[in-house]
Amino acid sequence: MDLAERPETTLRRHPWEVARARFFLDRLPASPGRVLDVGAGDAYLANRLVQEHASAEVVCQDLLYTDQDLASLAAQTSASIQFCRDLPEGPFDTILLLDVLEHVPDDLDFMRELMPRLAPEGRLVFSIPAWPMLFSSHDRSLAHHRRYTPADAKRVLTQSGLVPLASGGLFHSLLAPRALQVGVERLTGRKGRAHDLGWRAGPLISRLVDTALTLDTRLSGLLSRSPLEAPGLSWWAVCGRSSADG
Repeated sequence: MDLAERPETTLRRHPWEVARARFFLDRLPASPGRVLDVGAGDAYLANRLVQEHASAEVVCQDLLYTDQDLASLAAQTSASIQFCRDLPEGPFDTILLLDVLEHVPDDLDFMRELMPRLAPEGRLVFSIPAWPMLFSSHDRSLAHHRRYTPADAKRVLTQSGLVPLASGGLFHSLLAPRALQVGVERLTGRKGRAHDLGWRAGPLISRLVDTALTLDTRLSGLLSRSPLEAPGLSWWAVCGRSSADG
Protein backbone atom coordinates (compact mmCIF):
# COMPACT_ATOMS: atom_id res chain seq x y z
CA MET A 1 0.00 0.00 0.00
CA ASP A 2 1.30 3.43 -1.00
CA LEU A 3 1.82 5.52 2.14
CA ALA A 4 -0.37 8.22 0.60
CA GLU A 5 -3.25 5.72 0.42
CA ARG A 6 -3.20 4.54 4.02
CA PRO A 7 -6.67 4.67 5.56
CA GLU A 8 -7.11 6.63 8.77
CA THR A 9 -8.33 3.51 10.57
CA THR A 10 -7.32 -0.14 10.24
CA LEU A 11 -9.48 -1.82 7.58
CA ARG A 12 -9.31 -4.94 5.42
CA ARG A 13 -7.03 -4.90 2.41
CA HIS A 14 -8.70 -3.71 -0.77
CA PRO A 15 -9.32 -6.63 -3.19
CA TRP A 16 -7.46 -4.65 -5.86
CA GLU A 17 -4.31 -4.64 -3.70
CA VAL A 18 -4.66 -8.33 -2.87
CA ALA A 19 -5.14 -9.29 -6.54
CA ARG A 20 -2.26 -7.03 -7.60
CA ALA A 21 0.09 -8.62 -5.05
CA ARG A 22 -0.93 -12.13 -6.12
CA PHE A 23 -0.32 -11.27 -9.79
CA PHE A 24 3.16 -9.85 -9.28
CA LEU A 25 4.25 -12.56 -6.86
CA ASP A 26 3.44 -15.01 -9.66
CA ARG A 27 5.72 -13.04 -12.01
CA LEU A 28 8.80 -13.39 -9.77
CA PRO A 29 11.71 -15.73 -10.53
CA ALA A 30 11.53 -19.09 -8.77
CA SER A 31 14.32 -17.86 -6.48
CA PRO A 32 14.01 -14.06 -6.16
CA GLY A 33 17.25 -13.82 -4.16
CA ARG A 34 18.08 -10.35 -2.90
CA VAL A 35 15.11 -8.10 -3.69
CA LEU A 36 14.77 -4.31 -3.81
CA ASP A 37 11.18 -3.07 -3.49
CA VAL A 38 11.23 0.56 -4.64
CA GLY A 39 8.40 2.69 -3.27
CA ALA A 40 7.50 -0.18 -0.95
CA GLY A 41 4.95 1.71 1.16
CA ASP A 42 3.72 -0.31 4.12
CA ALA A 43 5.58 -3.45 2.93
CA TYR A 44 2.47 -5.54 2.29
CA LEU A 45 3.97 -7.06 -0.86
CA ALA A 46 7.35 -7.60 0.80
CA ASN A 47 5.73 -9.51 3.64
CA ARG A 48 3.81 -11.67 1.19
CA LEU A 49 7.03 -12.28 -0.73
CA VAL A 50 9.05 -13.58 2.23
CA GLN A 51 6.14 -15.79 3.27
CA GLU A 52 6.28 -17.50 -0.13
CA HIS A 53 10.07 -17.39 -0.57
CA ALA A 54 11.72 -18.09 2.76
CA SER A 55 15.23 -17.60 1.41
CA ALA A 56 14.55 -14.15 -0.05
CA GLU A 57 15.99 -10.99 1.48
CA VAL A 58 14.04 -7.80 0.79
CA VAL A 59 15.07 -4.17 1.11
CA CYS A 60 12.04 -1.85 1.16
CA GLN A 61 12.87 1.67 0.01
CA ASP A 62 10.50 4.63 0.14
CA LEU A 63 11.35 8.34 0.18
CA LEU A 64 8.21 8.99 2.25
CA TYR A 65 9.31 6.89 5.23
CA THR A 66 9.50 8.94 8.40
CA ASP A 67 11.74 7.94 11.31
CA GLN A 68 8.60 6.64 13.00
CA ASP A 69 7.69 4.57 9.92
CA LEU A 70 11.16 3.05 9.78
CA ALA A 71 11.04 2.06 13.44
CA SER A 72 7.47 0.72 13.46
CA LEU A 73 7.79 -1.23 10.19
CA ALA A 74 11.04 -2.84 11.31
CA ALA A 75 9.40 -3.88 14.58
CA GLN A 76 6.38 -5.41 12.83
CA THR A 77 8.04 -7.35 10.03
CA SER A 78 10.36 -10.28 9.41
CA ALA A 79 14.08 -9.94 10.07
CA SER A 80 14.64 -10.71 6.38
CA ILE A 81 13.05 -7.34 5.45
CA GLN A 82 15.00 -4.09 5.85
CA PHE A 83 13.80 -0.52 5.37
CA CYS A 84 15.46 2.65 4.07
CA ARG A 85 14.64 6.04 2.57
CA ASP A 86 17.42 6.33 -0.02
CA LEU A 87 18.21 3.86 -2.79
CA PRO A 88 20.57 1.22 -1.34
CA GLU A 89 23.62 -0.16 -3.06
CA GLY A 90 23.23 -3.27 -5.20
CA PRO A 91 23.44 -5.68 -6.71
CA PHE A 92 19.89 -7.01 -6.44
CA ASP A 93 18.66 -10.17 -8.14
CA THR A 94 15.12 -8.77 -8.38
CA ILE A 95 13.90 -5.18 -8.40
CA LEU A 96 10.22 -4.37 -7.92
CA LEU A 97 9.21 -1.05 -9.46
CA LEU A 98 5.44 -1.18 -9.11
CA ASP A 99 3.44 2.00 -9.68
CA VAL A 100 6.44 4.18 -8.86
CA LEU A 101 7.67 5.83 -12.06
CA GLU A 102 4.58 8.04 -12.39
CA HIS A 103 5.63 9.76 -9.13
CA VAL A 104 9.08 10.71 -10.48
CA PRO A 105 9.56 14.08 -12.26
CA ASP A 106 12.30 12.75 -14.58
CA ASP A 107 11.52 9.09 -15.14
CA LEU A 108 14.42 8.27 -17.46
CA ASP A 109 16.97 9.89 -15.15
CA PHE A 110 15.57 7.88 -12.25
CA MET A 111 15.76 4.63 -14.22
CA ARG A 112 19.39 5.31 -15.12
CA GLU A 113 20.15 5.85 -11.43
CA LEU A 114 18.39 2.60 -10.54
CA MET A 115 19.85 0.32 -13.22
CA PRO A 116 23.37 -0.12 -11.75
CA ARG A 117 21.67 -1.79 -8.77
CA LEU A 118 20.27 -4.62 -10.93
CA ALA A 119 22.47 -7.72 -11.12
CA PRO A 120 23.63 -8.71 -14.65
CA GLU A 121 21.19 -11.64 -14.81
CA GLY A 122 18.60 -9.95 -12.60
CA ARG A 123 14.95 -9.21 -13.29
CA LEU A 124 13.03 -5.96 -12.93
CA VAL A 125 9.26 -6.29 -12.36
CA PHE A 126 7.51 -3.12 -13.44
CA SER A 127 4.07 -1.51 -13.57
CA ILE A 128 2.61 1.93 -14.27
CA PRO A 129 -0.89 3.45 -14.57
CA ALA A 130 -1.87 3.39 -18.23
CA TRP A 131 -3.40 5.85 -20.70
CA PRO A 132 -2.72 9.61 -20.37
CA MET A 133 -6.31 10.35 -21.41
CA LEU A 134 -7.40 8.95 -18.01
CA PHE A 135 -5.30 11.41 -16.00
CA SER A 136 -7.64 12.91 -13.41
CA SER A 137 -8.04 14.20 -9.86
CA HIS A 138 -7.36 10.63 -8.71
CA ASP A 139 -3.84 10.92 -10.15
CA ARG A 140 -3.30 14.43 -8.81
CA SER A 141 -4.33 13.34 -5.31
CA LEU A 142 -1.63 10.65 -5.44
CA ALA A 143 1.04 13.08 -6.73
CA HIS A 144 1.26 11.42 -10.14
CA HIS A 145 3.11 13.37 -12.83
CA ARG A 146 1.73 11.31 -15.70
CA ARG A 147 0.09 8.15 -16.97
CA TYR A 148 1.74 6.15 -19.75
CA THR A 149 0.82 4.54 -23.02
CA PRO A 150 2.37 1.06 -23.33
CA ALA A 151 4.63 2.44 -26.08
CA ASP A 152 5.89 5.22 -23.82
CA ALA A 153 6.57 2.77 -20.98
CA LYS A 154 8.46 0.43 -23.32
CA ARG A 155 10.52 3.36 -24.58
CA VAL A 156 11.61 4.30 -21.04
CA LEU A 157 12.53 0.68 -20.30
CA THR A 158 14.53 0.16 -23.49
CA GLN A 159 16.34 3.49 -23.15
CA SER A 160 17.30 2.38 -19.63
CA GLY A 161 19.01 -0.74 -20.99
CA LEU A 162 16.15 -3.17 -20.33
CA VAL A 163 14.23 -5.55 -22.57
CA PRO A 164 10.68 -6.66 -21.66
CA LEU A 165 10.54 -10.46 -21.48
CA ALA A 166 6.80 -10.51 -20.75
CA SER A 167 4.33 -7.64 -20.65
CA GLY A 168 0.72 -6.59 -21.06
CA GLY A 169 -2.27 -4.75 -19.72
CA LEU A 170 -3.58 -5.35 -16.22
CA PHE A 171 -7.01 -4.81 -14.66
CA HIS A 172 -8.86 -4.85 -17.96
CA SER A 173 -12.26 -4.84 -16.26
CA LEU A 174 -11.50 -1.56 -14.46
CA LEU A 175 -10.67 0.39 -17.60
CA ALA A 176 -14.24 1.23 -18.67
CA PRO A 177 -15.42 2.29 -15.16
CA ARG A 178 -12.40 4.58 -14.78
CA ALA A 179 -12.97 6.07 -18.24
CA LEU A 180 -16.59 6.75 -17.27
CA GLN A 181 -15.51 8.33 -13.98
CA VAL A 182 -13.00 10.58 -15.74
CA GLY A 183 -15.60 11.55 -18.36
CA VAL A 184 -18.11 12.55 -15.68
CA GLU A 185 -15.43 14.53 -13.85
CA ARG A 186 -14.56 16.49 -16.97
CA LEU A 187 -18.18 17.16 -17.88
CA THR A 188 -19.33 18.21 -14.41
CA GLY A 189 -16.14 19.48 -12.79
CA ARG A 190 -16.89 17.28 -9.79
CA LYS A 191 -13.77 15.59 -8.47
CA GLY A 192 -13.74 12.06 -7.15
CA ARG A 193 -13.59 11.49 -3.42
CA ALA A 194 -10.30 11.14 -1.58
CA HIS A 195 -8.72 7.78 -2.32
CA ASP A 196 -7.39 5.18 0.08
CA LEU A 197 -6.99 1.42 -0.03
CA GLY A 198 -9.13 0.62 2.97
CA TRP A 199 -12.01 -1.76 2.19
CA ARG A 200 -15.38 -1.40 3.89
CA ALA A 201 -17.65 -3.74 1.90
CA GLY A 202 -19.24 -6.82 3.44
CA PRO A 203 -18.21 -10.46 2.89
CA LEU A 204 -20.45 -11.17 -0.14
CA ILE A 205 -19.39 -8.08 -2.10
CA SER A 206 -15.77 -8.71 -1.10
CA ARG A 207 -15.89 -12.28 -2.45
CA LEU A 208 -17.48 -11.16 -5.72
CA VAL A 209 -14.95 -8.38 -6.27
CA ASP A 210 -12.04 -10.63 -5.31
CA THR A 211 -13.23 -13.33 -7.73
CA ALA A 212 -13.67 -10.83 -10.56
CA LEU A 213 -10.21 -9.31 -10.08
CA THR A 214 -8.61 -12.75 -9.76
CA LEU A 215 -10.11 -13.76 -13.12
CA ASP A 216 -8.99 -10.43 -14.56
CA THR A 217 -5.37 -10.92 -13.50
CA ARG A 218 -5.37 -14.53 -14.74
CA LEU A 219 -6.47 -13.22 -18.12
CA SER A 220 -3.51 -10.83 -18.08
CA GLY A 221 -1.15 -13.74 -17.45
CA LEU A 222 -2.65 -15.77 -20.28
CA LEU A 223 -2.56 -12.89 -22.75
CA SER A 224 1.12 -12.25 -21.97
CA ARG A 225 1.87 -15.62 -23.59
CA SER A 226 0.08 -14.68 -26.81
CA PRO A 227 0.55 -12.00 -29.49
CA LEU A 228 -2.54 -10.20 -28.16
CA GLU A 229 -2.23 -7.27 -25.76
CA ALA A 230 -5.56 -6.19 -24.31
CA PRO A 231 -5.60 -2.70 -22.75
CA GLY A 232 -5.94 -2.41 -18.99
CA LEU A 233 -6.00 0.29 -16.35
CA SER A 234 -2.32 -0.56 -15.70
CA TRP A 235 0.53 -1.87 -17.82
CA TRP A 236 3.23 -4.27 -16.56
CA ALA A 237 6.45 -5.89 -17.68
CA VAL A 238 9.09 -8.32 -16.46
CA CYS A 239 12.43 -7.15 -17.81
CA GLY A 240 16.02 -8.31 -18.12
CA ARG A 241 19.06 -6.39 -19.20
CA SER A 242 19.48 -5.95 -22.94
CA SER A 243 22.49 -7.67 -24.51
CA ALA A 244 23.90 -4.27 -25.46
CA ASP A 245 23.73 -3.19 -21.82
CA GLY A 246 25.54 -6.34 -20.89
